[in-house]
Amino acid sequence: MSSTSAQPRVADVVSWPVERVPLYQRIGSYLGLILNFAVVLVLQDSGMNDMGSWRLRDQRMPVPPETRGLGSIELEGTAPFMSRLRPKELVDLRTDGAWINPMGLDHSEVALPLPRFKLVKLIPLRPKRGRHYPSAQWRAKVLFDDNALELTGTWLELAWLAHLADWPLPADLAVA
Repeated sequence: MSSTSAQPRVADVVSWPVERVPLYQRIGSYLGLILNFAVVLVLQDSGMNDMGSWRLRDQRMPVPPETRGLGSIELEGTAPFMSRLRPKELVDLRTDGAWINPMGLDHSEVALPLPRFKLVKLIPLRPKRGRHYPSAQWRAKVLFDDNALELTGTWLELAWLAHLADWPLPADLAVA
C-alpha cells in the first residue's frame, strides 16, 4: 500500500514558483488556528468539524488511482459550459483536469476546456501579501473565446491549474 508521504509535493510538480512560507508566519498561522479552535470550542460547544477549512501548505499529490483532492477554486463569469442561473461555479481541481458541475446533479460534471483558456492577468487579493506562498489568495483573469472569466483561489491551486492548462508564468510575475 502506497504512503501519501511518498507522493511528490504539488509545489514540486508545478512549473510556477511556490515560495516556502517563512517560519515566523507559519508559527503565527498555527497560533491563529489554535486560537480559532479554542474560540469555537468555548463559544459554540462544538468540535473540530466546525473550524472551517484550512489548507495544508505541504500538500501532496493524491495516491493513484485517486484523482481528486487538489483543491477547488471559484470560477466567475459567463461561458457556454456554465449554468445561466449561477454566476459563480466551484471548480474541482484533479490530476486529470478541472471540473465543474453546472447542473448540481450527481454524474453531471463537465471538464473545463483548459486548452482554450488564455491567461490574461494575475492579481493578488492582498497586495502586501501577494507573494507566491501556497495559501496566498490570487485572482486569475482568463479569456475563453470571447468570454472574460475570473478564477479565484490560492497560489498553489492556480499554479496547478496553470500546470494543467500549460500556462507560462506571466513575465511581470517572474522571479529573479
